[in-house]
Amino acid sequence: MSLDILLLWTVCLSCFSILIRAIRSPYYRGWSVVSSCILALTIALAFLAPKVAIAIGGSLWGMLILLPLLGSARVNKLVFQQRYRTARRLAMQLRWLHPADGWLEHPQLLLALEMGQQGAMNDAIAILDKYRSEQTPFGRQATTLLYSIGAYWEELRTWVECHIPDSLLRQETHLLPHYLRALGEVGELDVLAVQAERYLPLLEQNRNAIAANWVRMLTLAFCGYPQQVAQLFDSSLKSYSPKIKEFWLLTAHIAAQPQELSYREKLAALSTSEDALLSNSIAWRLAQENRLNSLPLADRSRAIVSNFCREVKEPISYARALTFIPKAAYATYTLIAINCVFFLLEIKLGGSENEEVLYQLGAVVPTEIQSGQWWRLVNANFLHFGAAHLITNMIGLYLLGPFVELRLQFFRYLLIYFLSGIGSMYAFAQIALRVNSPEQLLLVGASASIMGLIGSTTAILLKGWLFEKSRIAAQRLRLVALIIIVQIIFDYAMPQVSFLAHALGYTIGFIAGVLLIIK
Repeated sequence: MSLDILLLWTVCLSCFSILIRAIRSPYYRGWSVVSSCILALTIALAFLAPKVAIAIGGSLWGMLILLPLLGSARVNKLVFQQRYRTARRLAMQLRWLHPADGWLEHPQLLLALEMGQQGAMNDAIAILDKYRSEQTPFGRQATTLLYSIGAYWEELRTWVECHIPDSLLRQETHLLPHYLRALGEVGELDVLAVQAERYLPLLEQNRNAIAANWVRMLTLAFCGYPQQVAQLFDSSLKSYSPKIKEFWLLTAHIAAQPQELSYREKLAALSTSEDALLSNSIAWRLAQENRLNSLPLADRSRAIVSNFCREVKEPISYARALTFIPKAAYATYTLIAINCVFFLLEIKLGGSENEEVLYQLGAVVPTEIQSGQWWRLVNANFLHFGAAHLITNMIGLYLLGPFVELRLQFFRYLLIYFLSGIGSMYAFAQIALRVNSPEQLLLVGASASIMGLIGSTTAILLKGWLFEKSRIAAQRLRLVALIIIVQIIFDYAMPQVSFLAHALGYTIGFIAGVLLIIK
Protein backbone atom coordinates (compact mmCIF):
# COMPACT_ATOMS: atom_id res chain seq x y z
CA MET A 1 0.00 0.00 0.00
CA SER A 2 1.44 3.39 -1.05
CA LEU A 3 1.26 6.66 0.88
CA ASP A 4 -1.17 7.97 -1.76
CA ILE A 5 -3.63 5.16 -1.10
CA LEU A 6 -3.21 5.64 2.66
CA LEU A 7 -4.08 9.34 2.31
CA LEU A 8 -7.10 8.52 0.14
CA TRP A 9 -8.43 6.08 2.73
CA THR A 10 -7.79 8.58 5.53
CA VAL A 11 -9.73 11.34 3.75
CA CYS A 12 -12.71 9.11 2.93
CA LEU A 13 -12.98 7.45 6.35
CA SER A 14 -12.52 10.75 8.18
CA CYS A 15 -15.19 12.53 6.11
CA PHE A 16 -17.60 9.62 6.50
CA SER A 17 -17.08 9.53 10.28
CA ILE A 18 -17.64 13.28 10.64
CA LEU A 19 -20.72 13.11 8.39
CA ILE A 20 -22.33 10.38 10.50
CA ARG A 21 -21.69 12.28 13.74
CA ALA A 22 -22.86 15.61 12.31
CA ILE A 23 -26.10 14.18 10.92
CA ARG A 24 -27.19 13.30 14.48
CA SER A 25 -27.55 16.97 15.38
CA PRO A 26 -29.18 19.70 13.29
CA TYR A 27 -26.82 22.20 14.91
CA TYR A 28 -23.77 20.92 13.03
CA ARG A 29 -25.07 21.14 9.49
CA GLY A 30 -21.97 22.99 8.39
CA TRP A 31 -19.83 19.94 9.10
CA SER A 32 -22.35 17.75 7.26
CA VAL A 33 -22.07 19.92 4.15
CA VAL A 34 -18.27 20.16 4.24
CA SER A 35 -17.60 16.46 4.88
CA SER A 36 -20.20 15.24 2.35
CA CYS A 37 -18.88 17.55 -0.39
CA ILE A 38 -15.25 16.51 0.14
CA LEU A 39 -16.23 12.84 0.32
CA ALA A 40 -18.34 12.99 -2.87
CA LEU A 41 -15.70 14.94 -4.78
CA THR A 42 -12.88 12.62 -3.70
CA ILE A 43 -14.77 9.44 -4.60
CA ALA A 44 -15.87 10.85 -7.97
CA LEU A 45 -12.35 11.93 -8.88
CA ALA A 46 -10.91 8.61 -7.67
CA PHE A 47 -12.67 6.84 -10.55
CA LEU A 48 -11.60 9.42 -13.13
CA ALA A 49 -8.13 10.51 -12.03
CA PRO A 50 -6.87 8.89 -8.80
CA LYS A 51 -3.83 11.12 -8.41
CA VAL A 52 -5.95 14.24 -8.86
CA ALA A 53 -8.44 12.87 -6.30
CA ILE A 54 -5.67 12.38 -3.76
CA ALA A 55 -4.23 15.86 -4.35
CA ILE A 56 -7.54 17.76 -4.30
CA GLY A 57 -9.29 15.63 -1.68
CA GLY A 58 -6.27 15.64 0.61
CA SER A 59 -5.81 19.41 0.30
CA LEU A 60 -9.48 20.18 0.98
CA TRP A 61 -9.55 17.72 3.89
CA GLY A 62 -6.44 19.24 5.44
CA MET A 63 -7.63 22.84 5.05
CA LEU A 64 -11.36 22.51 5.79
CA ILE A 65 -11.46 19.62 8.28
CA LEU A 66 -8.12 18.76 9.86
CA LEU A 67 -6.88 22.31 10.48
CA PRO A 68 -10.19 23.62 11.92
CA LEU A 69 -10.58 20.61 14.22
CA LEU A 70 -7.01 20.85 15.50
CA GLY A 71 -7.43 24.59 15.94
CA SER A 72 -10.71 24.14 17.79
CA ALA A 73 -9.06 21.70 20.19
CA ARG A 74 -6.36 24.30 20.81
CA VAL A 75 -8.96 27.02 21.44
CA ASN A 76 -10.74 24.80 23.97
CA LYS A 77 -7.47 24.09 25.77
CA LEU A 78 -6.71 27.82 25.97
CA VAL A 79 -10.18 28.41 27.44
CA PHE A 80 -9.56 25.72 30.06
CA GLN A 81 -6.36 27.57 30.95
CA GLN A 82 -8.31 30.88 31.09
CA ARG A 83 -6.17 32.37 28.32
CA TYR A 84 -9.17 34.01 26.71
CA ARG A 85 -7.32 36.63 24.65
CA THR A 86 -5.09 34.07 22.93
CA ALA A 87 -8.10 31.80 22.40
CA ARG A 88 -10.08 34.66 20.83
CA ARG A 89 -7.30 35.57 18.41
CA LEU A 90 -6.97 31.99 17.25
CA ALA A 91 -10.76 31.62 16.93
CA MET A 92 -10.90 34.73 14.74
CA GLN A 93 -8.53 33.07 12.28
CA LEU A 94 -10.23 29.68 12.36
CA ARG A 95 -13.73 31.01 11.73
CA TRP A 96 -12.91 31.71 8.08
CA LEU A 97 -12.04 28.04 7.55
CA HIS A 98 -15.47 27.01 8.87
CA PRO A 99 -17.90 29.97 8.71
CA ALA A 100 -20.83 27.95 10.05
CA ASP A 101 -22.15 26.25 13.20
CA GLY A 102 -21.54 29.40 15.28
CA TRP A 103 -17.85 29.69 14.46
CA LEU A 104 -18.24 33.22 13.05
CA GLU A 105 -19.74 34.48 16.32
CA HIS A 106 -17.63 32.41 18.72
CA PRO A 107 -14.88 35.06 19.11
CA GLN A 108 -17.53 37.38 20.59
CA LEU A 109 -18.14 34.96 23.46
CA LEU A 110 -14.41 34.75 24.06
CA LEU A 111 -14.18 38.55 23.98
CA ALA A 112 -16.88 38.73 26.65
CA LEU A 113 -14.94 36.29 28.83
CA GLU A 114 -11.77 38.31 28.22
CA MET A 115 -13.51 41.55 29.25
CA GLY A 116 -15.03 39.90 32.29
CA GLN A 117 -11.66 38.50 33.34
CA GLN A 118 -10.15 41.99 33.13
CA GLY A 119 -12.90 43.42 35.32
CA ALA A 120 -14.79 45.21 32.54
CA MET A 121 -17.98 43.45 33.53
CA ASN A 122 -20.30 46.02 31.97
CA ASP A 123 -18.58 45.61 28.60
CA ALA A 124 -18.81 41.83 28.86
CA ILE A 125 -22.50 41.98 29.71
CA ALA A 126 -23.13 44.38 26.81
CA ILE A 127 -21.50 41.95 24.35
CA LEU A 128 -23.53 38.98 25.57
CA ASP A 129 -26.77 40.92 25.91
CA LYS A 130 -26.79 41.58 22.15
CA TYR A 131 -27.34 37.87 21.49
CA ARG A 132 -29.62 37.12 24.44
CA SER A 133 -32.86 37.36 22.49
CA GLU A 134 -31.68 35.10 19.66
CA GLN A 135 -33.45 31.73 19.65
CA THR A 136 -30.35 29.98 18.35
CA PRO A 137 -27.70 27.72 19.90
CA PHE A 138 -25.33 30.70 19.97
CA GLY A 139 -27.95 32.92 21.62
CA ARG A 140 -28.63 30.35 24.32
CA GLN A 141 -24.91 29.88 24.93
CA ALA A 142 -24.53 33.66 25.30
CA THR A 143 -27.39 33.70 27.81
CA THR A 144 -25.81 31.00 29.98
CA LEU A 145 -22.52 32.93 29.99
CA LEU A 146 -24.38 36.12 30.87
CA TYR A 147 -25.79 34.50 33.98
CA SER A 148 -22.56 32.65 34.82
CA ILE A 149 -20.11 35.56 34.75
CA GLY A 150 -22.38 37.52 37.07
CA ALA A 151 -22.89 34.53 39.40
CA TYR A 152 -26.67 34.69 38.86
CA TRP A 153 -27.06 31.00 39.56
CA GLU A 154 -30.66 30.97 40.74
CA GLU A 155 -31.68 32.92 37.63
CA LEU A 156 -29.69 30.55 35.40
CA ARG A 157 -31.37 27.53 36.92
CA THR A 158 -34.83 29.06 36.50
CA TRP A 159 -34.11 30.10 32.90
CA VAL A 160 -32.98 26.60 31.89
CA GLU A 161 -35.85 24.82 33.60
CA CYS A 162 -38.49 27.23 32.25
CA HIS A 163 -37.21 27.94 28.74
CA ILE A 164 -35.01 25.01 27.67
CA PRO A 165 -36.96 21.77 27.13
CA ASP A 166 -35.20 18.50 27.83
CA SER A 167 -35.05 17.60 24.15
CA LEU A 168 -33.20 20.84 23.38
CA LEU A 169 -30.86 20.43 26.35
CA ARG A 170 -29.92 16.99 25.05
CA GLN A 171 -28.98 18.49 21.70
CA GLU A 172 -27.11 21.52 23.04
CA THR A 173 -24.98 19.64 25.54
CA HIS A 174 -22.63 22.61 26.03
CA LEU A 175 -25.35 24.11 28.27
CA LEU A 176 -25.31 21.17 30.68
CA PRO A 177 -22.19 22.04 32.73
CA HIS A 178 -23.55 25.57 33.38
CA TYR A 179 -26.97 24.26 34.42
CA LEU A 180 -25.54 21.57 36.69
CA ARG A 181 -23.17 24.03 38.32
CA ALA A 182 -26.12 26.34 38.98
CA LEU A 183 -27.85 23.50 40.84
CA GLY A 184 -24.80 23.01 43.02
CA GLU A 185 -24.31 26.72 43.65
CA VAL A 186 -27.86 27.12 44.98
CA GLY A 187 -27.54 24.06 47.23
CA GLU A 188 -29.79 21.65 45.31
CA LEU A 189 -27.36 18.77 45.74
CA ASP A 190 -29.89 15.96 45.42
CA VAL A 191 -31.19 17.45 42.18
CA LEU A 192 -27.60 17.94 40.99
CA ALA A 193 -26.71 14.28 41.60
CA VAL A 194 -29.84 12.97 39.87
CA GLN A 195 -29.49 15.28 36.87
CA ALA A 196 -25.76 14.56 36.56
CA GLU A 197 -26.46 10.83 36.43
CA ARG A 198 -29.23 11.45 33.91
CA TYR A 199 -27.16 13.47 31.44
CA LEU A 200 -23.74 11.89 31.92
CA PRO A 201 -24.36 8.98 29.48
CA LEU A 202 -25.29 11.56 26.82
CA LEU A 203 -21.94 13.33 27.19
CA GLU A 204 -20.10 10.00 27.09
CA GLN A 205 -22.07 8.92 24.03
CA ASN A 206 -20.91 12.12 22.29
CA ARG A 207 -17.33 11.22 23.29
CA ASN A 208 -17.00 14.46 25.23
CA ALA A 209 -14.78 13.03 27.95
CA ILE A 210 -13.73 16.40 29.37
CA ALA A 211 -17.33 17.59 29.77
CA ALA A 212 -18.36 14.24 31.30
CA ASN A 213 -15.56 14.35 33.85
CA TRP A 214 -16.24 18.02 34.54
CA VAL A 215 -19.80 17.04 35.48
CA ARG A 216 -18.41 14.34 37.78
CA MET A 217 -16.04 16.89 39.29
CA LEU A 218 -18.83 19.42 39.94
CA THR A 219 -20.97 16.81 41.67
CA LEU A 220 -18.12 15.49 43.80
CA ALA A 221 -16.90 18.98 44.73
CA PHE A 222 -20.29 20.26 45.86
CA CYS A 223 -20.91 17.03 47.79
CA GLY A 224 -17.53 17.20 49.57
CA TYR A 225 -15.14 14.68 47.99
CA PRO A 226 -11.79 16.51 47.64
CA GLN A 227 -9.70 13.39 47.05
CA GLN A 228 -11.72 12.38 44.00
CA VAL A 229 -11.73 15.97 42.71
CA ALA A 230 -7.93 16.00 42.94
CA GLN A 231 -7.74 12.71 41.03
CA LEU A 232 -9.80 14.14 38.19
CA PHE A 233 -7.63 17.25 37.97
CA ASP A 234 -4.54 15.06 37.89
CA SER A 235 -5.87 13.02 34.96
CA SER A 236 -8.59 13.92 32.47
CA LEU A 237 -9.00 17.54 33.67
CA LYS A 238 -5.32 18.39 33.97
CA SER A 239 -5.56 21.03 31.19
CA TYR A 240 -7.38 23.43 33.50
CA SER A 241 -5.48 26.33 35.04
CA PRO A 242 -3.91 25.89 38.52
CA LYS A 243 -6.23 28.50 40.04
CA ILE A 244 -9.36 26.80 38.72
CA LYS A 245 -8.12 23.50 40.14
CA GLU A 246 -7.41 25.09 43.51
CA PHE A 247 -10.79 26.83 43.55
CA TRP A 248 -12.69 23.58 43.11
CA LEU A 249 -10.46 21.63 45.48
CA LEU A 250 -11.09 24.21 48.19
CA THR A 251 -14.81 24.09 47.36
CA ALA A 252 -14.74 20.32 47.96
CA HIS A 253 -12.85 20.77 51.24
CA ILE A 254 -15.33 23.40 52.44
CA ALA A 255 -18.24 21.11 51.57
CA ALA A 256 -16.57 18.21 53.39
CA GLN A 257 -15.56 20.24 56.46
CA PRO A 258 -17.79 23.33 56.67
CA GLN A 259 -16.55 24.17 60.17
CA GLU A 260 -12.88 24.29 59.11
CA LEU A 261 -12.16 28.00 58.60
CA SER A 262 -8.68 27.50 57.12
CA TYR A 263 -10.13 26.43 53.77
CA ARG A 264 -12.22 29.59 53.56
CA GLU A 265 -9.13 31.65 54.35
CA LYS A 266 -7.20 29.92 51.56
CA LEU A 267 -10.09 30.53 49.19
CA ALA A 268 -10.17 34.23 50.07
CA ALA A 269 -6.42 34.46 49.47
CA LEU A 270 -6.91 32.97 46.00
CA SER A 271 -8.90 36.03 44.90
CA THR A 272 -6.91 38.29 42.59
CA SER A 273 -7.40 41.46 40.60
CA GLU A 274 -5.94 39.69 37.56
CA ASP A 275 -9.08 37.55 37.15
CA ALA A 276 -12.33 39.25 38.04
CA LEU A 277 -14.38 36.22 36.97
CA LEU A 278 -12.60 33.99 39.48
CA SER A 279 -12.88 36.69 42.14
CA ASN A 280 -16.65 36.83 41.58
CA SER A 281 -16.89 33.06 41.99
CA ILE A 282 -14.85 33.21 45.19
CA ALA A 283 -16.97 36.03 46.60
CA TRP A 284 -20.13 34.03 45.87
CA ARG A 285 -18.68 30.90 47.44
CA LEU A 286 -17.64 32.68 50.64
CA ALA A 287 -21.07 34.27 50.93
CA GLN A 288 -22.81 30.89 50.88
CA GLU A 289 -22.38 29.88 54.49
CA ASN A 290 -24.97 27.12 54.60
CA ARG A 291 -25.51 25.96 51.03
CA LEU A 292 -22.56 23.60 50.58
CA ASN A 293 -23.49 20.17 51.92
CA SER A 294 -26.04 21.75 54.25
CA LEU A 295 -28.36 18.73 54.28
CA PRO A 296 -27.65 14.98 54.18
CA LEU A 297 -27.95 13.50 50.72
CA ALA A 298 -30.86 11.22 49.93
CA ASP A 299 -30.14 7.52 49.54
CA ARG A 300 -30.32 7.67 45.75
CA SER A 301 -27.99 10.67 45.64
CA ARG A 302 -25.46 8.95 47.91
CA ALA A 303 -25.50 5.92 45.62
CA ILE A 304 -24.92 8.15 42.58
CA VAL A 305 -22.02 9.98 44.22
CA SER A 306 -20.53 6.67 45.36
CA ASN A 307 -20.70 5.43 41.78
CA PHE A 308 -18.97 8.61 40.58
CA CYS A 309 -16.19 8.00 43.10
CA ARG A 310 -15.66 4.54 41.62
CA GLU A 311 -15.71 5.87 38.08
CA VAL A 312 -13.05 8.47 38.90
CA LYS A 313 -10.49 5.64 38.89
CA GLU A 314 -11.54 4.51 35.43
CA PRO A 315 -9.71 7.12 33.31
CA ILE A 316 -6.54 5.13 34.01
CA SER A 317 -7.96 1.67 33.39
CA TYR A 318 -10.72 2.08 30.82
CA ALA A 319 -11.32 5.58 29.43
CA ARG A 320 -7.77 5.73 28.05
CA ALA A 321 -8.31 2.66 25.89
CA LEU A 322 -7.73 3.39 22.18
CA THR A 323 -6.24 6.79 23.03
CA PHE A 324 -2.64 7.75 23.58
CA ILE A 325 -1.58 7.88 27.21
CA PRO A 326 1.23 10.42 27.75
CA LYS A 327 3.01 8.29 30.32
CA ALA A 328 6.16 6.22 30.29
CA ALA A 329 5.34 3.21 28.13
CA TYR A 330 8.91 2.02 27.65
CA ALA A 331 8.12 -1.32 26.00
CA THR A 332 5.95 0.39 23.38
CA TYR A 333 8.57 3.01 22.59
CA THR A 334 11.27 0.34 22.37
CA LEU A 335 9.20 -1.72 19.93
CA ILE A 336 8.61 1.34 17.75
CA ALA A 337 12.34 2.07 17.74
CA ILE A 338 13.22 -1.52 16.76
CA ASN A 339 10.71 -1.43 13.89
CA CYS A 340 12.23 1.82 12.62
CA VAL A 341 15.77 0.39 12.83
CA PHE A 342 14.72 -2.64 10.77
CA PHE A 343 13.11 -0.33 8.21
CA LEU A 344 16.30 1.71 7.85
CA LEU A 345 18.18 -1.56 7.39
CA GLU A 346 15.77 -2.55 4.60
CA ILE A 347 16.43 0.74 2.82
CA LYS A 348 20.19 0.41 3.21
CA LEU A 349 20.23 -3.11 1.76
CA GLY A 350 18.20 -2.26 -1.34
CA GLY A 351 14.73 -0.96 -0.49
CA SER A 352 11.77 -1.71 1.75
CA GLU A 353 9.74 -3.03 -1.22
CA ASN A 354 12.51 -5.28 -2.49
CA GLU A 355 11.30 -8.86 -1.92
CA GLU A 356 14.83 -10.26 -1.98
CA VAL A 357 15.87 -7.88 0.81
CA LEU A 358 12.80 -8.82 2.86
CA TYR A 359 13.54 -12.51 2.32
CA GLN A 360 17.15 -12.13 3.48
CA LEU A 361 16.11 -10.18 6.58
CA GLY A 362 13.57 -12.79 7.67
CA ALA A 363 10.19 -12.51 5.97
CA VAL A 364 7.96 -15.50 6.69
CA VAL A 365 7.94 -18.00 3.82
CA PRO A 366 5.82 -21.06 4.66
CA THR A 367 8.21 -23.53 3.04
CA GLU A 368 11.19 -22.02 4.89
CA ILE A 369 9.36 -22.27 8.21
CA GLN A 370 8.65 -25.92 7.44
CA SER A 371 12.35 -26.48 6.79
CA GLY A 372 13.27 -25.18 10.25
CA GLN A 373 14.00 -21.46 9.84
CA TRP A 374 12.05 -20.53 12.97
CA TRP A 375 13.90 -17.24 13.42
CA ARG A 376 11.77 -15.81 10.60
CA LEU A 377 8.72 -15.93 12.90
CA VAL A 378 10.39 -13.25 15.05
CA ASN A 379 12.11 -11.12 12.42
CA ALA A 380 9.06 -10.87 10.17
CA ASN A 381 7.24 -8.91 12.88
CA PHE A 382 9.74 -6.06 12.50
CA LEU A 383 9.82 -5.90 8.68
CA HIS A 384 7.51 -3.69 6.61
CA PHE A 385 6.71 -3.44 2.93
CA GLY A 386 6.97 0.27 2.17
CA ALA A 387 6.77 3.46 4.23
CA ALA A 388 2.95 3.50 4.39
CA HIS A 389 2.95 0.00 5.91
CA LEU A 390 5.40 1.11 8.61
CA ILE A 391 3.63 4.40 9.34
CA THR A 392 0.17 2.89 9.76
CA ASN A 393 1.45 0.13 12.02
CA MET A 394 3.54 2.47 14.18
CA ILE A 395 0.62 4.87 14.61
CA GLY A 396 -1.49 1.90 15.70
CA LEU A 397 1.18 0.76 18.14
CA TYR A 398 1.61 4.32 19.44
CA LEU A 399 -2.12 4.62 20.17
CA LEU A 400 -2.90 1.09 21.35
CA GLY A 401 0.27 -0.02 23.08
CA PRO A 402 0.49 2.27 26.15
CA PHE A 403 -2.97 1.35 27.48
CA VAL A 404 -2.28 -2.41 27.36
CA GLU A 405 1.25 -1.95 28.70
CA LEU A 406 0.16 0.18 31.67
CA ARG A 407 -2.79 -2.13 32.38
CA LEU A 408 -0.92 -5.45 32.16
CA GLN A 409 2.60 -4.22 32.96
CA PHE A 410 5.85 -4.64 31.01
CA PHE A 411 6.41 -8.40 30.72
CA ARG A 412 2.79 -9.48 30.23
CA TYR A 413 2.43 -6.80 27.57
CA LEU A 414 5.47 -8.08 25.67
CA LEU A 415 4.19 -11.64 26.05
CA ILE A 416 0.90 -10.72 24.34
CA TYR A 417 2.68 -8.72 21.64
CA PHE A 418 5.10 -11.46 20.61
CA LEU A 419 2.67 -14.32 21.21
CA SER A 420 0.16 -12.67 18.85
CA GLY A 421 2.77 -11.89 16.20
CA ILE A 422 4.73 -15.14 16.29
CA GLY A 423 1.64 -17.28 16.83
CA SER A 424 -0.26 -15.77 13.91
CA MET A 425 2.80 -16.04 11.62
CA TYR A 426 3.22 -19.73 12.49
CA ALA A 427 -0.49 -20.52 12.13
CA PHE A 428 -0.61 -18.66 8.82
CA ALA A 429 2.37 -20.63 7.49
CA GLN A 430 0.83 -23.95 8.52
CA ILE A 431 -2.53 -23.09 6.94
CA ALA A 432 -0.82 -21.94 3.73
CA LEU A 433 1.08 -25.24 3.49
CA ARG A 434 -2.02 -27.34 4.07
CA VAL A 435 -4.17 -25.52 1.51
CA ASN A 436 -1.25 -25.45 -0.93
CA SER A 437 -1.29 -21.65 -1.39
CA PRO A 438 1.96 -20.79 -3.17
CA GLU A 439 0.85 -17.26 -4.04
CA GLN A 440 1.42 -16.19 -0.45
CA LEU A 441 5.20 -16.00 -0.71
CA LEU A 442 6.17 -13.40 1.88
CA LEU A 443 4.53 -12.30 5.11
CA VAL A 444 5.89 -9.27 6.99
CA GLY A 445 4.66 -6.59 9.37
CA ALA A 446 3.73 -5.83 12.97
CA SER A 447 0.01 -5.68 12.20
CA ALA A 448 -0.72 -9.15 13.60
CA SER A 449 0.91 -8.16 16.90
CA ILE A 450 -1.05 -4.92 16.92
CA MET A 451 -4.27 -6.82 16.25
CA GLY A 452 -3.29 -8.92 19.24
CA LEU A 453 -3.20 -5.72 21.31
CA ILE A 454 -6.73 -4.92 20.09
CA GLY A 455 -7.74 -8.43 21.15
CA SER A 456 -6.27 -7.99 24.63
CA THR A 457 -7.90 -4.54 24.85
CA THR A 458 -11.21 -6.23 24.09
CA ALA A 459 -10.60 -8.71 26.92
CA ILE A 460 -9.78 -5.92 29.39
CA LEU A 461 -12.82 -3.85 28.45
CA LEU A 462 -15.08 -6.91 28.45
CA LYS A 463 -14.04 -7.63 32.01
CA GLY A 464 -14.80 -4.04 33.01
CA TRP A 465 -18.21 -4.16 31.37
CA LEU A 466 -19.35 -7.59 32.58
CA PHE A 467 -17.84 -7.70 36.07
CA GLU A 468 -17.44 -4.05 37.08
CA LYS A 469 -20.52 -2.74 35.21
CA SER A 470 -18.42 0.07 33.79
CA ARG A 471 -20.22 2.37 31.35
CA ILE A 472 -16.90 3.68 30.07
CA ALA A 473 -15.70 0.15 29.31
CA ALA A 474 -18.94 -0.56 27.43
CA GLN A 475 -18.52 2.63 25.43
CA ARG A 476 -14.94 1.74 24.48
CA LEU A 477 -16.07 -1.76 23.47
CA ARG A 478 -18.35 -0.22 20.86
CA LEU A 479 -15.39 1.71 19.52
CA VAL A 480 -13.33 -1.51 19.36
CA ALA A 481 -16.12 -3.15 17.37
CA LEU A 482 -16.10 -0.22 14.93
CA ILE A 483 -12.32 -0.49 14.50
CA ILE A 484 -12.59 -4.21 13.79
CA ILE A 485 -15.31 -3.61 11.17
CA VAL A 486 -13.22 -0.93 9.45
CA GLN A 487 -10.17 -3.24 9.54
CA ILE A 488 -12.14 -6.07 7.92
CA ILE A 489 -13.33 -3.76 5.14
CA PHE A 490 -9.79 -2.50 4.64
CA ASP A 491 -8.36 -6.03 4.54
CA TYR A 492 -10.79 -7.12 1.83
CA ALA A 493 -10.25 -3.91 -0.15
CA MET A 494 -6.45 -4.33 -0.18
CA PRO A 495 -5.43 -7.69 -1.72
CA GLN A 496 -1.86 -7.43 -0.42
CA VAL A 497 -3.12 -7.28 3.18
CA SER A 498 -3.64 -10.60 4.95
CA PHE A 499 -7.02 -10.80 6.64
CA LEU A 500 -6.16 -14.26 7.97
CA ALA A 501 -3.01 -13.06 9.75
CA HIS A 502 -4.93 -10.17 11.32
CA ALA A 503 -7.76 -12.44 12.46
CA LEU A 504 -5.29 -14.91 13.97
CA GLY A 505 -3.43 -12.12 15.76
CA TYR A 506 -6.65 -10.72 17.22
CA THR A 507 -7.83 -14.15 18.39
CA ILE A 508 -4.51 -15.01 20.05
CA GLY A 509 -4.34 -11.59 21.70
CA PHE A 510 -7.89 -11.91 23.03
CA ILE A 511 -7.31 -15.39 24.48
CA ALA A 512 -3.99 -14.36 26.01
CA GLY A 513 -5.58 -11.22 27.44
CA VAL A 514 -8.38 -13.22 29.06
CA LEU A 515 -5.89 -15.63 30.64
CA LEU A 516 -3.58 -12.87 31.89
CA ILE A 517 -6.26 -10.70 33.50
CA ILE A 518 -7.88 -13.58 35.39
CA LYS A 519 -6.98 -13.20 39.05
